Amino acid sequence: MSRGLSSPPIDSSRYCTHPSAMSENNTSSSTEAASDAEVIEFPKAKTSKADQRRFEARWGKIVADRGYTMLPAVLIRAQHRLGLSPEEFNALLHLVYHWWEPAHNPYPAKATIAARMDKSPKTVQRYLKALEDAGFIRRIERFEPAKGQTSNEYDLSGLVAKLTVIAIEEVKVAKENAARASNVERRNSRRSTS
Repeated sequence: MSRGLSSPPIDSSRYCTHPSAMSENNTSSSTEAASDAEVIEFPKAKTSKADQRRFEARWGKIVADRGYTMLPAVLIRAQHRLGLSPEEFNALLHLVYHWWEPAHNPYPAKATIAARMDKSPKTVQRYLKALEDAGFIRRIERFEPAKGQTSNEYDLSGLVAKLTVIAIEEVKVAKENAARASNVERRNSRRSTS
């Protein structure tokens, strides 16, 4: 059964719960963890007005104003080929959601992902371990001076490499299919003119 998290209203998609604000060892309820989280402002995404209108037309202005995450379509199409269970895929999407800058790896707390998935942090840890064992992510421990270990950082370069291979294969297949279709069209054209 899914539980809703209540948090103070935020009027713009420019705010996000920063993952470092939530402790991995937090034993309080997910509602308390969500409301105690630090809220920081991020710069507006640079999208064209036409893209924004299309997005709003599909999802509605209220939803669109809460923000969105860019996701490669090949990741969605390749879920089965990659051997990702629905739960592992969901955990991976949470890491991608937190990957804001190409040069900075995401570092959401397991407790944050667990609260969003309605799972225990230990269960999320198992999903992340499976992703790491399969070469999709690499876990990097992080430490803060005075606090000790904090949330792990996750390098997604393994996922990017796997998706690149699949994307190259998809392009090759698309070209072969286009060539086949063109050959069939030419043969049909010759038959009709004869």
